[in-house]
Amino acid sequence: MKGILNTAMTFVASYVGWVIGAKISIFTAFLVSTIFTGVGLWLSMKITRYYLP
Repeated sequence: MKGILNTAMTFVASYVGWVIGAKISIFTAFLVSTIFTGVGLWLSMKITRYYLP
């Protein structure tokens, strides 16, 4: 369950980062997407530790 939630959260965060960065350039989209992926993974791990045993 934790793996599925981590994967889903990183996918969503990466997509949001891509959409934000794509307004500037494709390289910026890549960088922002990478940063948002890390933040999404960190946040999902924090959430799953709190709510799942």
